[in-house]
Amino acid sequence: MWAAAAEMARRHGLHCTAKTLRLDYTRLKKHLGNGQISPSAPTRFLEFLTPPVNQPGECVVEVESSCGRMRVAMKGVTPDWPALLRAWREVAG
Repeated sequence: MWAAAAEMARRHGLHCTAKTLRLDYTRLKKHLGNGQISPSAPTRFLEFLTPPVNQPGECVVEVESSCGRMRVAMKGVTPDWPALLRAWREVAG
């Protein structure tokens, strides 16, 4: 088992393998010996770009508690959420 885990650590990295297989990091490192650790795939950075939006966004938020239910529909604005929720609690309470 340790030989297979050491091979996985060489491919995917010591920390990742020890964590995934729930093995003792130090013990797995000893089983690697002087073997070189080289992750199989380099870390990559992905940036997701979205096209610009010409129209204001629309959003509906519903909040429900034992005091009642509130539904807020918005288009192109962001309300002052703390003040809105405070006022709702005062009216519902």
